Amino acid sequence: EKLNTDSFYREDNKSIFEAIVNLYNRSEPVDLITVKDELTSMGLFERIGGMEYLVLLPDKVPTTANVDKYINIVQEKAILRNLIKTANEIIELGYNPTEDVEFKGQVLVAAGWKPGFSTDTDAVYLAEKFNADTVVNLSNIEKVYTDDPRKNPDATPIDNITWTDFRKMVGDEWVPGKNCPFDPIASKKAQELKLKVICAGGKNIPNIQSILNDSDYIGTTIC
Repeated sequence: EKLNTDSFYREDNKSIFEAIVNLYNRSEPVDLITVKDELTSMGLFERIGGMEYLVLLPDKVPTTANVDKYINIVQEKAILRNLIKTANEIIELGYNPTEDVEFKGQVLVAAGWKPGFSTDTDAVYLAEKFNADTVVNLSNIEKVYTDDPRKNPDATPIDNITWTDFRKMVGDEWVPGKNCPFDPIASKKAQELKLKVICAGGKNIPNIQSILNDSDYIGTTIC
């Protein structure tokens, strides 16, 4: 349930996974012979490298006891590939948040437009342009804190906060390089648009997947 054919990079592994799923859905045993027969009926057995490649696969998995870990690795790699693909598409398009461009996808990955501009504000402008209701702000912090935890040991993480209370924390002025979870200008615009902004860590790939899947996640929700 956690994986699908698109979770795999190599076409041969996609085909093998599809064959295994077909057998499983028919409540048939899964082994080298049945997978070979299923791939043959799909016309893909020789394309995946034949039995020479198929027999190598069991040796690549030391033990099935760690299957959940292996699944997570495949998921994380798939997410990273999709993020890289989307980012490359955006680079090719050269999105300017002030120009009219077409975007038909579900998740738009964006970064800074040009030096001196706020990436947070760019994201809010893009959200407005494409009628998005949520902005996910990924950085080096897992959550927004009541104060700078590096300077104040009593600072505590925030799970949910209103725009009114958040703007009291960050103020109303912004200059390039200002260190705050979501800049004041972007916050004002986001509040006007009634956007939901999720601040989360950019290195936690499974958590990013949870955010995109609308599941429980680690982060701060501002709305």
